[in-house]
Amino acid sequence: MPTSSTYGTNTCQVVPDKHESLCTRQAMYGGGDKPRLCPVHQEEYVRRTIAYKDSSEQAISFSEKASWLLNGLDRTSPLLTQDQVYEVFRAAHRCIAALDVEIRERGAHERRFFIQVNEGHELWMRHLVEERRRMGEIARLLRLLRIELLSEQRSQALAGMGPPKSVVQPSISDWDNEDADSP
Repeated sequence: MPTSSTYGTNTCQVVPDKHESLCTRQAMYGGGDKPRLCPVHQEEYVRRTIAYKDSSEQAISFSEKASWLLNGLDRTSPLLTQDQVYEVFRAAHRCIAALDVEIRERGAHERRFFIQVNEGHELWMRHLVEERRRMGEIARLLRLLRIELLSEQRSQALAGMGPPKSVVQPSISDWDNEDADSP
C-alpha cells in the first residue's frame, strides 16, 4: 500500500486498487483533511460521497420510522395485529439494508481516498455497526412477537372464541386435517 511519502505534493493521492498503478496526474483539488486529487478522481470522490450520504439519509429515515412505529405498538392491546407488527418489522428491515449499503459504501470510500485511518470516520462506522445491531435485535423481537400473536390467534380459534375482527386469521387447515385422522 502506498504511503504518504510516495506522493508528490502536486500529484493525485488516490489510493490505487490492486489493478491500478499510482495516479501521476496533477492534483487540482483537496488539501487539509481531504486528499489532493486530479479532476478524474475528484469526480469519483464526489460521486462516492453522495452515494454514501444518500444511503445514510435512507437509513436515518427508516430508523426513525421503525422507532416511531415501535413506540406506537401496544403489546398488551388485544387489538394488536400482525399487520402492525409487520409494518414495524419492514421499516427495521429496510433500515438494516440501508445501513449495510452505507457501511459498505463508506468503507470503500475510505479505502479508496485515505491512506490513514480517520478517527471521526471510524467512530461513525462503529455507530453504524451498533445501529445495525440494534435494528437487528428489534427485527428479532418483532419476529418473536409475530409468533406470539399467531399462537394467541390459534388458541382463540381453537377455543371457539375466534380472533378479533381486526386481526388476520391464520390458516389452521393443516390442524383440521390432523384432527380428522385421529381416532
